[in-house]
Amino acid sequence: MAVQNNLGYGFYWEYNEDGGPMPVTEVTLDTNISVSEGDPIAIEADGYANVAGSNSSIYGFALEDITGAASTYKDVAVVKATAQAVFSGYTDGAGAVTNIGDATDITGSTGAFTIDDDGTTHAVIRITKLHPVSDDYGTNAQFYFKVLKSQIYGAG
Repeated sequence: MAVQNNLGYGFYWEYNEDGGPMPVTEVTLDTNISVSEGDPIAIEADGYANVAGSNSSIYGFALEDITGAASTYKDVAVVKATAQAVFSGYTDGAGAVTNIGDATDITGSTGAFTIDDDGTTHAVIRITKLHPVSDDYGTNAQFYFKVLKSQIYGAG
């Protein structure tokens, strides 16, 4: 079962290279944190989850929308960024065949994350191939990718 990204923003689990099931867990968000489905999630030093920044190691990606509230910790379902997990997302620019194999950045904020197809400062993900939803390369192409800077199996 693949979670298809029809929204244009965010990152979604597609499959595991070993054929295994979607690696889902729940994490507890820090207080007053809102997340959207597809947002990258990081576990902070205090053990609570937050939306990952463009240079953060990634624990996984949110599977649901959560609205934060002051002084309230909320749980969110997350698909973990394991070594076998393959995800998809759209580029923020003109994705090209030359992006295949690139270690790139992510960009955006809650509800509006994309692959930064020409950003290589943080090398958070590696683009693996064009997603079949995209009929060609170009503006906002959708790609498959693997997480390089993962909190699950080590930061790259």
